[in-house]
Amino acid sequence: MKQSIHFKILTIVLLPFVVYVNAQAQYKDLIKVQTDDNMLLLGVNGDNKLQQITYGRKMDDTDLQDLSVFKAYEAYPSFGVNVSATGLRITHSDGNMTTDLVYQTKKITILSKDVTLTEIILKDKVYPVFVSLVYKALTRFLW
Repeated sequence: MKQSIHFKILTIVLLPFVVYVNAQAQYKDLIKVQTDDNMLLLGVNGDNKLQQITYGRKMDDTDLQDLSVFKAYEAYPSFGVNVSATGLRITHSDGNMTTDLVYQTKKITILSKDVTLTEIILKDKVYPVFVSLVYKALTRFLW
């Protein structure tokens, strides 16, 4: 009987940790573009696709423990890959119109105490096409 109680306590203590690890594991990288009040949360999924997880009020890490409650969408959809609305449409030199962008890298630069610049580089899987997504976030209104 004593062993059963110990197992239940251990399960209760470890369960939140397991849920947090699983929620974070669905994304290779999380990118926050935020101000004092708002946040754009982007994530890189297992296929290296950049996804917009949520946009709205600023959240802390405890609010983001279970990312499965958000319906993520491709952050910058391109023509020819199962989307109805595209952010980019290119006709390549061989006439192909399909562009399949995947995440390459990010660079976050603090321009001042109130301004952050986030640059995300995407690359086509086949063609030598690169796309830079640039977000400039003002922490607070400067006027």
